[in-house]
Amino acid sequence: WLIDDLSITHRSEDLFPINSGVGNSLNEQGTSLANWITEGNWGLAPEYFSDLGGGSNALGQNWTAYWFDCKQTPDNQGSPRNCIGPVEHGVRLDSIVNSTDPGIGTSNVSMDDLPSTVLPNIGLDFGDAVSQPPGASGTTWNNDFMARFVKVVTLATGTYSLTTVTDDGARVMIEQWDPTGNGGFGAATSLGANGTCTNGGTWNIINDWVNQTAAQGINIGTCDITVAGDYRLTFEYYEDSGTASVVLNAGSDSFSFADSPWPGASSTSRDGSGHELAYTSTPRSSSSLTLDGLLDLSSASNPILDFYTLYDLHNANTIQVERSIDGGFTWNTTDLVDVTGSMPISGISQYIDNTNWEHHQISMNGLVGEQVALRFRLSTSAADNTYGGWWLDNIQVTSS
Repeated sequence: WLIDDLSITHRSEDLFPINSGVGNSLNEQGTSLANWITEGNWGLAPEYFSDLGGGSNALGQNWTAYWFDCKQTPDNQGSPRNCIGPVEHGVRLDSIVNSTDPGIGTSNVSMDDLPSTVLPNIGLDFGDAVSQPPGASGTTWNNDFMARFVKVVTLATGTYSLTTVTDDGARVMIEQWDPTGNGGFGAATSLGANGTCTNGGTWNIINDWVNQTAAQGINIGTCDITVAGDYRLTFEYYEDSGTASVVLNAGSDSFSFADSPWPGASSTSRDGSGHELAYTSTPRSSSSLTLDGLLDLSSASNPILDFYTLYDLHNANTIQVERSIDGGFTWNTTDLVDVTGSMPISGISQYIDNTNWEHHQISMNGLVGEQVALRFRLSTSAADNTYGGWWLDNIQVTSS
């Protein structure tokens, strides 16, 4: 252990005034670490984000859903058979004109389809080994079906993230949209210089067109939109055989704070119960996400700490919110009353995904008049392993 150039300097803490005045609150949406001190591996994580309950409708407008029964008649067979694998599903979808309305229907589709439906969010778990889309009947729809989900959105400049969880394949693109084109039905052109997305090519956000389980089919794509305007999102999905599920989440600057964020687009390493195994919390440790400054509650009225959380904990691991009123020399949970949950949380948790965020509201009434340091701390036991850890989003402190 070598230490050099150690110094201790006086520093004026940044204050976050919490009162009923306009803008006098803390509002952290998981877009930056500028107001936080990270200990251990804490950082920004793209794999999960709450988007205040977001889901795939977080960007506004509903999705129009189209379902297709993937049957075809090869030259060497006289009766229809299922599509086989990603190539055949992709070829069949590529043959269908991509218009919002009209344009997708029995008039130009050479396979069975269902009437289009409107979905506020995309989150379907078909469950068993005989899978069918909503509204389908008959054995021809058992497995080997496809979907196209389309929506037009108006986007400001900024970074947007989309996460898909699918069994089997998924691909997502964004295009410029002219609502006056195509005789008033609208027309799409390539994104061009209006932005930069994760992938090149047609499917510029996500392109994971393979047979896989939901635990494997987790993908995250981002787009930096540089020109505000109208855009069309197209999300295509296919189910080959066996169990089936399709989930999409979307949002602006969609990240969360996490103690062990994934370094890449996704993780596929989970145990049989769905617990994360590849990017886990540091064992035998105590790490925290600490506010870089003090909450000034001198003029606060009924101050509330409000946040959303996910956690994937092994047995005997603990997560808790702590405060200090002596500059960080001592930390405890005194005067922090969780009115909607049960912090601290200890012990093994259940499988996590982006749809089951817990909402916590913690009263800080007992700290009115103080300048308060705040941190979120995760403790992992020396005797146990670790799982995926702790995610936090939409951290706010407000005053009525």
